[in-house]
Amino acid sequence: LYRRITIFFASEPIPAGLIKSAYAGGTVPDAAYGEFVERSSKQFEAILGQGVALGAVRSDMPLDLLLAVTMATGEATDRWTLRNLDRLNGLGPSAVAAVAEQLIDMHVRLVAPVALIAERAALMEQ
Repeated sequence: LYRRITIFFASEPIPAGLIKSAYAGGTVPDAAYGEFVERSSKQFEAILGQGVALGAVRSDMPLDLLLAVTMATGEATDRWTLRNLDRLNGLGPSAVAAVAEQLIDMHVRLVAPVALIAERAALMEQ
């Protein structure tokens, strides 16, 4: 799931600078940002829908609600990461990797069915 999202963002010509500028309170052309968010939302909704069909994404709530909460959580973690880049870079590669794993775990717990979360936790304890 995250690999596909990463590939999507990496293939777009403007996302990193646009998002960083938007999150930093910079001037962002409304049309360009709106178009980017719309494409991102549609792509992510399709990925979540495929995940539901495969049983890898929870099905106990409406897909549009899951999409909204997931997108908001992603935006919050992006903003936090951008605000804390200097501090994170000073921690060293292994600490940054650990923070990234915590953020990924938070997203997994948000979208994964309860049974998969328990199974994943048991595997991580081994």
